[in-house]
Amino acid sequence: MQKATLIIGFSLMLFMSWSAQALTHKKKHAKSTSSKDKHISHHANYSNEIEGIASYYHKKFEGRKTATGSIFKHCLYTAASNRFPLNTYVKVTNLSNQKEVYVLINDRMSAHNKRVIDLTHVSVKKLNFKGSGLTKVRLTKVSKAIAEEFIASYAEEVKEKDTLSTSMDKATRKVHKKKLTNKKQKVTPTKKSSKSNSKKQAVKPIQKKPLKKIVK
Repeated sequence: MQKATLIIGFSLMLFMSWSAQALTHKKKHAKSTSSKDKHISHHANYSNEIEGIASYYHKKFEGRKTATGSIFKHCLYTAASNRFPLNTYVKVTNLSNQKEVYVLINDRMSAHNKRVIDLTHVSVKKLNFKGSGLTKVRLTKVSKAIAEEFIASYAEEVKEKDTLSTSMDKATRKVHKKKLTNKKQKVTPTKKSSKSNSKKQAVKPIQKKPLKKIVK
C-alpha cells in the first residue's frame, strides 16, 4: 500500500512539474511573439488588391530603422503596411486623381491603425495628396521586376529635371550677361566721346588776331 502511495505521489509530482514547465514555456513564447510582432496587425490573410485610406510618415521617422532593418528615408519609394508581407512591391493608385506610384513594403504600422498604408514624402508627391493628409487608394501587388523598372524611371525623371533646370539657369545667366555687356557698350562710347571733345576743346590753340600796322 505504501509503495502504491509513493508511486502515485511521485507521478503526481512529475505531472505538476511538467505542467509548470509547459505553462512557463507557453508564457515565454507568447511574450516573445507579442514583442516581435507588436506592430503586425491581425490581418493574417493577405490579398493581392485592397482599397482603403493612405497617409504619410511624420518627419521624425527620418533615419529610424524599419521592420526589415533598413533605414527609413523620405526620399525613397518605400511604405509601411499591415496588409501585405514585408518586401512586397505594390502599386498605389490615388482614387481621387488616378495618379500612381510603385513602392516597397518594408515597414509595419501599429496593429490598431485602420489605414492601409503609410507613404514617404516623395511617394506622396507622386500621388499629389500631401495637402489633404489622407486619401483613398487602391493597393495592387506587383512583381519586383515591374516595380523596380518604374522606380528606376522616377530617378531618371529627377535627373532630367535637374539637367533642364541647370541648362535653363545657364541660359538665363548667359542672357543676363549679354544684356549687361550691351549696356556697357552703349554707355562707354558716349563717355569717351564727351571726354575726347573736352580734351580737344582744351587743347585747341587760341588764334590771335594780327595787329594792324599804324601808318604815319
